[in-house]
Amino acid sequence: MEERQTSIAQLQSIFTETGFPYFIVPLEKVFSLPTSALIPGTSEADSSHSSYKLAVNQYTKENQTLREEKVVYGVSQLRIEDYSAQQTLALERLFSSLKTLTAKEEMLQMLRQHLILHVARENNFSKVMMGESCSRLAVKLLSNIAVGRGAALASDTGFCDLRFGDVVIVRPMRDYSSKEITFYSRIFRVPSVFIPGLDTKNHDKASIQSLTERFVTNLQADFPSTVSTIYRTSEKLQTTKTPQDQSAASDSKCLLCLCALDAKTSRSYF
Repeated sequence: MEERQTSIAQLQSIFTETGFPYFIVPLEKVFSLPTSALIPGTSEADSSHSSYKLAVNQYTKENQTLREEKVVYGVSQLRIEDYSAQQTLALERLFSSLKTLTAKEEMLQMLRQHLILHVARENNFSKVMMGESCSRLAVKLLSNIAVGRGAALASDTGFCDLRFGDVVIVRPMRDYSSKEITFYSRIFRVPSVFIPGLDTKNHDKASIQSLTERFVTNLQADFPSTVSTIYRTSEKLQTTKTPQDQSAASDSKCLLCLCALDAKTSRSYF
């Protein structure tokens, strides 16, 4: 708990210096999410926001009189949401029920995604920018195929993820490798905070994700075009929607990732 509070304090100091509003939500809050979080929202078309440039211009006009005092006041009103000990125990029981590190990492990613979407909807944000790099997406593409999520690759690794309806997830950092981002951070002295993950201090074969990352990293060291080749392959992936898919019921989708379930049975020859 003390280590967690220290990390939160470091994050707060970094976020406060930027001057932008920020939200720190504990993972335990997933047990307080409404059931509507499992249902894709509906995006309504607005003529005033028909394009990105129009949306930016309108935002600039509406906020050109915003003063610095208001920004500071808005940041000071933000707080870290509280969570109960029961929620912490429930979270521990949830991850204890998962037998493999691969399943735990998948669950952690999905829970974080639901929390981010919930915060975005509460604050009327229509776009969410993720910081996944080209290297991270290359590893994600191969590991998703290994765990059986090949049908969701277009949504999980593409630039624009539309599966959530009212909130669109975009990945603007997907054109940059992890090495490029590291050099940029060191040159411009971008502050960072190290937060241990589930795979910290585990061997390379502990999970499919870590094994895939090790495999891609070793290949990249000898063949520098490995990551870019895998990444360019992911760019060609698209989701084809048929009229049957558009009219499909909500029970044909996974409640955790909201991707379509491949429930069709096919004849097996083995």
